[in-house]
Amino acid sequence: MNTRKYQSADSALWDHFIDSCRNSLFLFKRSYMEYHKDRFVDNSLLFYENNRLLAVLPASIQGNELYSHAGLTFGGLLYPLKLGVTDILKIFESLISYMNTEGFTKINYKVIPYIFHTLPTEEDLYVLSKFGARMIKRELSTAVCFDNRIKFSKGKREGVKKAVKQNLVFSESDDFEQLFEIGTKIMKDRHDLLPVHKAHEMEYLKSIFPENIQMFEVSDHNEILACTLIYDYGVTIHTQYMYNTDRGFSCGALDFLMDQVIQKYHNKKKFLSFGISTEGGGKKLNVGLQRQKEMLGGRSILHDTYQLIA
Repeated sequence: MNTRKYQSADSALWDHFIDSCRNSLFLFKRSYMEYHKDRFVDNSLLFYENNRLLAVLPASIQGNELYSHAGLTFGGLLYPLKLGVTDILKIFESLISYMNTEGFTKINYKVIPYIFHTLPTEEDLYVLSKFGARMIKRELSTAVCFDNRIKFSKGKREGVKKAVKQNLVFSESDDFEQLFEIGTKIMKDRHDLLPVHKAHEMEYLKSIFPENIQMFEVSDHNEILACTLIYDYGVTIHTQYMYNTDRGFSCGALDFLMDQVIQKYHNKKKFLSFGISTEGGGKKLNVGLQRQKEMLGGRSILHDTYQLIA
């Protein structure tokens, strides 16, 4: 077993390989990982056995620590359907050997939640436990299961009816400038935060991944009242951003928006992910935010981070 660092010449090989992986997302394509490469020091890894590529690991470094990957929501080991737990054991043994050789003291490993797998893919969780990794962060997220969907709460259903009565319009859009203008104001005013992305970055990513990134809005006479940016992860769609204006609150715009998104995707996907509702590395639950997601039919899943000492 051999572990080596990713090089730019490996780009085509990397992208082709992850297309065969049962837990890969478009986030792990090199063109997505590298749109903000100036912010992170990449140290992604490729794992070989007898010159055969078995797995890859999106990773970056901070000091003498590895992260999988600091610039992504998650990014664990990516591997195809034929690999079993004994293979993953050998890969982690090779990873630890590589870390010792290169002077890395630990790896902070962000697990890919199961709703983003095309097949059961939790061999890495077992191996992390076997090698003594400890969980250092547990964040609470929320997802709607389309196969066993929980209906909207009474208040959300009333919001949908109100929006329909006022003839609000649901449509797809590519006006990222407008989305981020609305989002920046809302996040600054309500939470004193800013969106992770900027409009020009999302326009660039959309140009590379046109099938994976969609924006939807609800409007009244061209005034956007609610909008969401959807990432299509294959079996799961994810609300990367979701905004409701002050006027949108009063007329059920966001309730109507999510009702329409669910209707659009529920026969094509397994899950709708709303993202995390915790702050401070999972230590503080935003109860109001989580409650809103539950009222839309969501229930909890976990985003866990483990730390493995080399």
